[in-house]
Amino acid sequence: MISKLRGKIWHIDDKSIILDVAGVGYRISLTDTDLAEIASSFAMTPEITLWTHLSVKDDALDLYGFINKTELDFFGLLISISGIGPKKALGILSVAPVETLKKALRSRDTSYLTQVSGIGRKNAEKIVMELKDKFAAIEGSDDSSSLREESDVIEAIIGLPPKLFYGTGIPACILVLNKNKPDELRNKVFFINADAEFAEGKNQDTLRPEDIEKIDHVFTHKLEVPKYSRLVDMSAIEGHEWNLNIRRYVDNTPESEPEDVRAHLLGGVPKSEAAAKEKLLKKFGVTAELVFQNRDDRYYDFKPVMTGKEAIKSLVEADPNVRRTLDEMGAHLADWWVEAQKDFARLAPAASPSPLGGERAGVHCPLV
Repeated sequence: MISKLRGKIWHIDDKSIILDVAGVGYRISLTDTDLAEIASSFAMTPEITLWTHLSVKDDALDLYGFINKTELDFFGLLISISGIGPKKALGILSVAPVETLKKALRSRDTSYLTQVSGIGRKNAEKIVMELKDKFAAIEGSDDSSSLREESDVIEAIIGLPPKLFYGTGIPACILVLNKNKPDELRNKVFFINADAEFAEGKNQDTLRPEDIEKIDHVFTHKLEVPKYSRLVDMSAIEGHEWNLNIRRYVDNTPESEPEDVRAHLLGGVPKSEAAAKEKLLKKFGVTAELVFQNRDDRYYDFKPVMTGKEAIKSLVEADPNVRRTLDEMGAHLADWWVEAQKDFARLAPAASPSPLGGERAGVHCPLV
């Protein structure tokens, strides 16, 4: 049985991905929700870990994957019901989050089930009746479930740098507790990993004003910043066996420099490296095709006119979209300076009389 796989995403389509694990490609079917999450973060995190279920048939071996173990457990519960195969179970999990489905099924709400192709009203009612007796095996009694809901008081966990306190080398952590969490934070925990941004001292590190301001701004507005902060659903935490290690949810480890041996030996620019810069290129309204041409499905070649760095520089600087973007940035900066220069002028020190006559800025120091 293949229960868990970790590898690099090789291909994504509308129903599945191909995961490269030590050179072997596994096609794994996913829920629509998990597929969308993986696709949206593919450029930043091409390597993922999935919980998996292997379906064995006479003519096929099919893998089904899930981002967290809660989904896998619920998937296993669904396929134990007569008439629900892996594909229908995956379809049910694509309709709504696990907790939403559980609450609906407890209250005999069949509306989510009937959204799945092949499940009618009568079949949905039968599934609800069979599932009702099996919930306890997955999540314990209703009392323990309600206790978890009542204990939903952790609003945020903020990881701080090491050596902030004299003589203490371990990183610090702030636990924000709130018994009256707003609805948008119910069953969620906001993680901030700020352990890499600080001023290093000989015996004690310190948070700079800009570090404190960033933590405050991100926490106040609950902003999700790549490699810095993330709002995590309680089901994901449960899938990690309630482990609150901050790096488990917000890993700020620097990306390793990509190395493509085939490109080194045979030439070509990997399209995956160009895709990693797509967000930046989009801000300037250009694509990789500005300087590259296709070699094959995986690699680019430079266009023949790209004879060196100067040629690339000239082409990029002459592009209308790049010029327009830079002009807009310059205009915004000029507008900002019209207002900001008045504020900066107020910061100038007040002039004080000079002992030699006239005025000078700064502190008055009489001659001795």
